[in-house]
Amino acid sequence: MAHTPADPASHTPEAARTAAELAAAQDRETRLRAAHEFYAAELEHDRVLTLRGDLELLRGAGPRKG
Repeated sequence: MAHTPADPASHTPEAARTAAELAAAQDRETRLRAAHEFYAAELEHDRVLTLRGDLELLRGAGPRKG
C-alpha cells in the first residue's frame, strides 16, 4: 500500500496544538476511567467484607477478627 502525503493543513501550529489537546484529553479520560474502576473495585471489596461480617453475626460466630 502506497503512503500518501499528509494534508499540508495538518502541519499548522493550530493543528499541532489541537492534536496535542486531543491526546491530553484522551490521556485524562484513560486515567479517570482507571481511577473509577479502582474505586468501584474498592467499594465492592468493602461491601463483600461487610456482608461476610453480617453473615458471621447471623450465624452466631461473632465479629470477625483479623
